[in-house]
This record gives sequence, C-alpha cells and structure tokens, in this order.
Amino acid sequence: MKGVHGSAAFTDFHNLTFVGRPNNGNIPLSITAGNDRLIGNPYPSALDADEFIKDNIKETINGKVGRNSVNVFNGALYFWHHFSKTNHNLGDYIGGYATYTLMGGVQAVSSDTRINATGDSGGRVPERYIPVNEGFFVNTTVDATLAGETATDIAGGTIQFKNSQRVFELERSTGSNTGSLFFKGSSSKNTQTAATKTNTDPRKKIRLKFSSPEGYYRQLLVGVDENTTNNFDVGYDAPIADLGNEDMFWIFNESKFVIQAVNNFNKDQELQLGITISEAGLVSIKIDELENIDESLEIYIKDNLDGETYNINQNAFEINLDAGEYLDRFMLVFKPRLKTLQEVTLIEGIHTFMNNATSEFHIK
Repeated sequence: MKGVHGSAAFTDFHNLTFVGRPNNGNIPLSITAGNDRLIGNPYPSALDADEFIKDNIKETINGKVGRNSVNVFNGALYFWHHFSKTNHNLGDYIGGYATYTLMGGVQAVSSDTRINATGDSGGRVPERYIPVNEGFFVNTTVDATLAGETATDIAGGTIQFKNSQRVFELERSTGSNTGSLFFKGSSSKNTQTAATKTNTDPRKKIRLKFSSPEGYYRQLLVGVDENTTNNFDVGYDAPIADLGNEDMFWIFNESKFVIQAVNNFNKDQELQLGITISEAGLVSIKIDELENIDESLEIYIKDNLDGETYNINQNAFEINLDAGEYLDRFMLVFKPRLKTLQEVTLIEGIHTFMNNATSEFHIK
C-alpha cells in the first residue's frame, strides 16, 4: 500500500487499515499464454515458494517435481526490489527484479534504462518463503528457441494457491534459503554471517558477480540438481527479466538466463556466458558466493578466443573489451587448459622450450 491523503514527508509514519476476512483455502487466478501477471501471497501466513512452483508446473525429469498437468507459467518468480525511497516518479526509481526458482535466488540490480539505472545491487537474495502481502510477477513467455528434454509449452491456465503451500515462518533473512524476505525499500545486506548460517539445502551452488565498464553489476546463479539438464528446465532455470545495456547472462538453447541448473560440475562441464557492453573498458567476473562447494573444486573462466583458462577461486577474471556483444566467447569451466612444453633444437647441444605453466623460456 502506498500514498496518503494530502501531502506528507516520506519519513512520516502512517496507520494503514486492512478491512476484510483473511483468505483461506484454494485461490485460483487465471493467466493466458504470452502474458505477465502481478500476483502475490494472498494468505495471512508465509507461502512456500517451492511448493507454489511445483503445484503450477508439469512433471520434470524423473517425475519427482511438478504436479500440474500443464506448465501454467515458466517456473520463475520475479520480485521487484525498490532500493530508493525518494518518490514514485518512474525516472527516479532505483531498483530491479530479484529472481527465484527451485534452484535458489539472485538479488536485483538497477540496470533498466527507463529508470535511474545506477548499477547498484539490492543486497537481498529471495529465499524459500514469501511473507504476507509480498507481491511478485509470474509470466508465460519464453523464447521460441527453448527446447530440451524437460522443456514444454508454457500453456497458461489457472494459477493455484493452496493451503498446502502455507507455512509458519517469521519474516527474516537467513542467507541459507530458509528465510522469508519482504522486498521493502532498503538495500541492507543479510544480517547473518556465513559462520551462523544453517544451510538445509545440500546442493552445490555458485554465484558469480559481473562488473561492467560503466559500473553496472549482475549476480548469476548456477547450481546442481539431479532433476535438471543443460537445457531449459521449467521451474529451475530463470529467463532474465531486466536485461541491461551492460550485462552478463547464461546462454543455452539460444536464450538468456539469470539462473541455471545443471546435473553436474564435472571437469567436462562447460557453461556458456554472454556479455554485452556499451562502452569499451574493463570487465570483471568473480565468485560472489559458494554453497556446498568443496575447496578442491577449481573454477575457471575460459576465453574461447585463444582457449586460455583463468582460475577465479581466489582472484577475479579481468579483461578489457570493446563495446559490443560477446555471446560465444566466454565459458565457466572446471578444468584448466592442457598446457604442453614445446621443445625446439636450435644447434647441436643447445635446446630451448617454453614452459607455459610458469611463463618461462628455458635454454639448455
């Protein structure tokens, strides 16, 4: 709710009265194919986002997840996070869409050029439980190029809210996907430290942070789930909702995503990254957060231009790029480039070779 009678400072407190009987039972809402719909938690209790998604998508791989006869929407929830409290003029908005799927969540960034696109990030990652009155978007739109073992048409139909999706969960941030976050106008970080997190989700997750020449950011999530593939998996993969002029995204099935789920992080796994920048300059990709990742797992950015790989476990990958789109140049991989010693005989008794591993030229 927003607005007051007359004029008042935005820092003033106001009493808002809710009138009516609290919702209970099944609540159906219609949505047609090719559309977005702004909905929200209709109950006087928290809503389990995972159960909501499962009730509104078809069975996925192994028949363990979806419960509906059709994919009512594309399986992703989009939460508008408004960082600025200044006013309600669109041009002054600072915010973006935080996104959630069965794989987890990513925070919002302010990258939409129709608003005050500062490049700031929201600092709040959506968690499993949706608090009372929290609104979010669902949509029935996916790129026509999407295909794969679990990808089927997004048919639209009846969005199902059920009492079985309701839980008792206090509004709080846990940083472990067990909290209930309301996306009010604040960019404050999660209050719990890594040492105090109790993570009940054992799946491996990697969050990357992209920084652009003009100071824009993007957080991407990739995780491992046995019910997914490297193709589009409804309920797990999230198409990017607010692509900016300078941005990074996952690419598969010729489409762009902010969340991707795969079934392994093996050494042969390669995950394609797309980058678009409007101004030449320094691009940075680093690990923002790891969950359930063994210290022995090496994570690299691969540059397909020369096949070189760059370890990002400790340091960011940085490169100067010209303005433009880079849709097939960079990959997230889990093994380094195989390097060999090149030996040449110059004259009898004198040998030279280049040791690429240490960047040294040897003469014997």
